[in-house]
Amino acid sequence: MINGLYAVINGRVGGVLSRLKIDADKDWGGKSISNVIQISVGDVVFANGWRLTEVPYGIALVDEKGNIIRRWTNA
Repeated sequence: MINGLYAVINGRVGGVLSRLKIDADKDWGGKSISNVIQISVGDVVFANGWRLTEVPYGIALVDEKGNIIRRWTNA
């Protein structure tokens, strides 16, 4: 986990999600979202077509083909 970096989510997955810690165990390939302070499910956060989608117990950042790039959970 990245200490002190949170995403505040205004979506619902079996309840309101809040303060999801960012899982940093995967190589980002030089990309960073450290400047993101608030995001909502469905927002496009990258110009390359990556988007946020709901997954069980959290959200995921997926590429234009639907491959999961990063997952955040509150479980």
